[in-house]
Amino acid sequence: RVGQSGGLALVLVGARDVQSIEVTLAWDPALAEVTDVTAGSLLTLDGSPVSAERALEVGRARVRVSRAVGATGSGAVVSVTMKGLKAGSGSVVVESLAVGRGGSTERPAPPAPSRLVVAP
Repeated sequence: RVGQSGGLALVLVGARDVQSIEVTLAWDPALAEVTDVTAGSLLTLDGSPVSAERALEVGRARVRVSRAVGATGSGAVVSVTMKGLKAGSGSVVVESLAVGRGGSTERPAPPAPSRLVVAP
């Protein structure tokens, strides 16, 4: 809804030894703004320290979350909070995604765009 916040999460399934995630998201800035980006539960559940670097721009968010010890399992790796600005619909697109494991980085194909709907 316009003026209210909602969340979305980037989820990895069957992840092994994930030490970092870098992701860039893009959306229609007339519809919503990102108010927060945090490490998801897969990276925080065991209590290991997690660092986060964020760059929030109009219509785009870049985030890198990392931890010293790899995480294994399935779950959210990045959680995003958005606030509705104007009624309408559009997409949230993962423009880039990198998964760091030890000394290597994988760049899997980004998922399909997610639907963004802001009700009046």
